[in-house]
Amino acid sequence: MNTATKPVFVNFVGWFGAVSGPVAAAILALNIPVSPYAYPLFLLSSLCMTAHGIAVKDNKVVTQNMLFNIINLIGVIRWLPGGSS
Repeated sequence: MNTATKPVFVNFVGWFGAVSGPVAAAILALNIPVSPYAYPLFLLSSLCMTAHGIAVKDNKVVTQNMLFNIINLIGVIRWLPGGSS
């Protein structure tokens, strides 16, 4: 499915996932007080990329991001305030 035939929402979800992942990585790399909040952004990014991969029928993207979903959920549970340490 090329960009011209993809629904606008599918295109938006793909781009949001592609951009929000590196933003989350930069926040985490800076090791600033809000760094733990990068994990929910990582999770949102991988959920978007999973949905995009399903929509465009790209099994490699779906598989990779399903694994990222699990890893990012662990990050959310462990690193957000009130999570296990």
